[in-house]
Parts: sequence; structure tokens; C-alpha cells
Amino acid sequence: MNVSGPAITHVMFADDLMIFSKANRREIGILNDCLETYCLWSGQKINREKSGVIFSKLVHNDTKRWIKGESQMKKLALDSFYLGTPVFSSTSKTKDFKYLTERLDSRLKGWRCKALSWAGRKTLIKSVAQALPTYTFSTADVPMTICHKLDSTIRRFWWNPKKVQGNFLAWCSWDSICQPIEAGGLGFRESKNFNKALLAKLTWWIAAGRDSLCVNALRSKYKVQANWLGGEPCKNASPLWRAIEKLRDVVKKGLVLLWVMVPLLTLSNLIDPATRKWKINVLKELVDSNSLEAIEKIIIPLQPLQDKLIWTLDPCGIYTVKSAINCCLTPRISYSPAESLWKQLWKLKMHERLKVFLWRMGSNALPTKQRSVSVQQKTLKAQTSIQLALTLESIWNLRNQVVHNNAQVNHLVIVKNLEERIIEHFNILNPATCCNTLLEVLPRWSAPPPNSVKFNVDAATSKNGFTIAAIARDDAGFVIHCWSKSFPTTDPLIAETAALLWALEIARDNCFSHILIEGDAKICIEALAEPEKVPWRIQTLVSNIKCVALDFNVCSFYWVPRDVNALAHSFAKFASSQDFCFSCNSTNLPPSVHEVWIRDLLALSS
Repeated sequence: MNVSGPAITHVMFADDLMIFSKANRREIGILNDCLETYCLWSGQKINREKSGVIFSKLVHNDTKRWIKGESQMKKLALDSFYLGTPVFSSTSKTKDFKYLTERLDSRLKGWRCKALSWAGRKTLIKSVAQALPTYTFSTADVPMTICHKLDSTIRRFWWNPKKVQGNFLAWCSWDSICQPIEAGGLGFRESKNFNKALLAKLTWWIAAGRDSLCVNALRSKYKVQANWLGGEPCKNASPLWRAIEKLRDVVKKGLVLLWVMVPLLTLSNLIDPATRKWKINVLKELVDSNSLEAIEKIIIPLQPLQDKLIWTLDPCGIYTVKSAINCCLTPRISYSPAESLWKQLWKLKMHERLKVFLWRMGSNALPTKQRSVSVQQKTLKAQTSIQLALTLESIWNLRNQVVHNNAQVNHLVIVKNLEERIIEHFNILNPATCCNTLLEVLPRWSAPPPNSVKFNVDAATSKNGFTIAAIARDDAGFVIHCWSKSFPTTDPLIAETAALLWALEIARDNCFSHILIEGDAKICIEALAEPEKVPWRIQTLVSNIKCVALDFNVCSFYWVPRDVNALAHSFAKFASSQDFCFSCNSTNLPPSVHEVWIRDLLALSS
């Protein structure tokens, strides 16, 4: 590390300890005294046979011999491992990382002797085989040759697990299997893409200025500046740093700076401090009309927020390996309406073995002469899917017994077994309920405490984006007033959050001091309660909501189902059909809204 960087004296992991010191008599003496003191205080003893010494290139041979004798430790061997990875690297990177393929082969050797189903192999591949090299992939740029060997070994285990060598028939391409599950794949990861995604996480941390010892040391050593993402690669850098810089393009694909600076001006010059709105006259001289329209849609926080990098491919704006692989490193083979079909398949409450069988059938991965079977959208209901999958699996197993084993067929026994299996799966899906089960109580709107006002908010699509609505009711359930207005956005999450903020502003303007706000957008309500789960698209709105909420004596937010929020929902739908901002009170409610209100009052009085 460089002189101006953070001083690193030791690194600890579980019961392993790595200590750094200068190669001189004074520091070695102090180090030995510290180790002896530790042994005296803790009652433990250091195993010097398992310990070792690493020297830098500039240490003289005489000094090396003295330090080894003084510390009673040997020099660490060139093939030594620490935390599962080699300590030293050679000129042949393929040899350095050969241990990854050897580990995978030894793990698969024990699996091949077992009769594993397709679902079992899928689970082992995702949870064990592809997880083995995770630590190495996150700390080193693994050669492409090793990654291809890992993929080849896993691919063979998937299609032909009992043979180590020889040809095998793959009924689907490896690229299609490595697609995300919503795109028709199994979510397997290509090794090199996994390696790049993990290393790109380091690139993201460095660009975002993560406060950690590792990131601070790297930023200090390689003089990372604000324009590092667009700068030239560093010369004479370590292999890890060269790999990190190569992946800057991957990070750029999902990166957005929350505030973009205009040359020669700071952001504060573009915002009116009194009204907290954009200075349109200044912006018109700096940007074109399209850019001006986009800037006007950016919501300005009521209180200044710190600039930060946002990963747009994740709802929370945080870099994730999964989002990088799915969106940046694994190109989709095709985009089709069937993507929602695959999502429904993997969410079904049925045995994993049946899901994999339906996937093989829907992906034309069954070894048949005519492979054109497809699963329809209407069949993907829980009970229907179980019945379909078990029937098709029974037919498939019967066909294999007749074709390959020349087995005799007893149709009555086969049908009876099939019925028993279907009933067994149905009972697991819907366990028998007790006869004394209480009738389910439907959710309904409840009145606020005395001297409080409850707001129900919602948003509905309209011609120019969204219409947001807010309805205020007192503790008797009577409508105080209904408000609606157009909100220029195409994002329903932003519209729902804006409705919450607008309800607060209305309550403040009407001098309500005790308020409750209900909405049916669960993500928005959870974002107010859990700061770490705030989607990046509504971070500014959430910040403004928290700021305005401080103006009230009592201010609470609650999520309610759509049925409970029916009055705000019906009013938002009605207002979205109007060409102007619509407001009313209990005396002139639209008929559809009035009907819902009466239903809420009747439920409240019962």
C-alpha cells in the first residue's frame, strides 16, 4: 500500500490472524512480546508449526534467516492457501486457479453415485456447485479457461450425471438454461459472468466511495478521483485493479448520478431557495426543450440531500450481483409475453420436481421425436397444474418403461396410483380445515380516533399520466372534502407516493393537527417505516414526506387492502376521466363514489 493510505497493522478472520510489521529487530521483538503477552493473558498457546512468515522482495537473506529463527516460524510455502485461495501467484494463472476445477470434481464425484432427480440436481448446482468459487470470484480475475471448465463440468452433471467422460446429448443450449427464470431459464450462472459481477461490486464500491478499509486503501493507492469512471486505466497496476477498471463499463450501464452538474454552475444556482423550484429561465438558456422537460419532472427535496450514485437496475438503488448478471452480463435470448408465464410456474405451490418437469416440457427439453408441447396460461393454477404435471409425468414414465424395459401395462393400477398421488398433493396444498373454523371477517374501513382526521389516498392512470386523489373523513365517517389533481408521471410508484405527500400538504393547509393517512400501496408505506428499503425512484418524495410530517402533533401512515381503500380508489378513477382538477364534499359526491361511501358507513355502524 502507499504511504498516504490507511495504516494496516493486522487482518483477522475467525481464528486466523495476519500481522504486518517492518523487517527489523525492534519490531520483531515487540511482535514477539505481544504474542507472549496474549498467551499469558488468554491461557492459549500459538501453534508456530502451523504459522508462517511472508517476506517482501527487498528483505535481505540474512534478515530473513534471523526473523525465522527469532519467531520460530518457517517461510510460507509458495503453494500455501489462506481462506481457501492461494497466497502467491505465478506466471501461469491457469495453474494458480486449477484448484477450483479439482474441488468441483471432488464434490461431484460423491453426487454421481446417488440417484438424483432433475430437481435435486438443480438444487445442488445452484446452492453448492456454483457457490463453491464465490470467494475466489470476488477477489480475483479468474482465467476464461478455468471458467469454461467449471461450466463444462456443471453442464455434464446436469444432462448426464453418471458419466465423467464421453459425449452426451443436451436438449437445451447452455445459454438458454442460464437465462433468468422469468425468461424461461433455470437461473444458472455462467462462471465468467458470475466472476465479472462479483468484481464489478468492488468497482461499484470504489465509484460510490464506500467507507471500508479495503476501498479506502485502494482509492488511496491508485489516486481515485471524481472522474474515475470515465478516466484512463492505471498503468503498472495489480491484476485485481486492472480487472476492477475493466468492469467500469458494466457499472455505467446501471448507474445514474442523482444530481447532474451543469458546467460552470453549481446545482444551487438552478434552484430558487425561496420556493424550492427550478429556475426555468436559467435552464432554458442552458439545455434544450427535451432536457428541460425531463428536469422539470425531477422533484426537489425540501431539505438538501447528499449526492450519491444510484444503481437503477435494483429497486432500492443498491448494486446487487443478481441484477448485474441478469441485466448487464447475460443478454436475453428473446423477449416474449411468456415471461409472465414462467414467473407463475416457479411460484406455484407444488413439488419442485413437478415444476422442473413442466419446465422441461415447456422448454422442449424432453427427449421425444416431436418436441412442440407448450403450457398454456390458463393451466397455471395450483390444482390444475398439479393434476396436469402428475398426469404428464405418469404418461412419460409409462412410456419409458414400455420403450426401454418392454414392461407390461396395467391401466387400472396406473390410474389408481395417479389418483392417489393427485389427492396427496391436493391435501398438501389445501390441508383440511377444522369444522369449527370461524368465518373469515372481511376487512373494512375504520373511523379515526376522536378529534382526528383520516385521509385515504390513491392514484389512477389518466391521459396525461396519473390522477392522484385524497379524501378526508372525520371520526364519524363523514366526508369532509375530496381533492384530486393531475400528476405528470408514468410511474405508478411515484404517483402513489406523491399522493401521500399531497395529503400531508392539504392537511397542513387546512390546519389539521391530528391526522392518519391510509393507502393501498404497500411499498410506499414500508418505505416510510424502513429507510433501508426505500426505492431509489421515490427517495426524494419520502424525504419530503418525513419533513412535512414533523409539522403535525400526530401523523401516522397505514397500509390497507384495496377493499378498505375503496372510496379513494373509486374517486381517483372518476377524477381521472375528467379534464380538470375535480374536488367535492359529501353533498355533491359522484354517484359511484357516493355508493362506496354509504357502504363504508353501513359497515362502520354494524
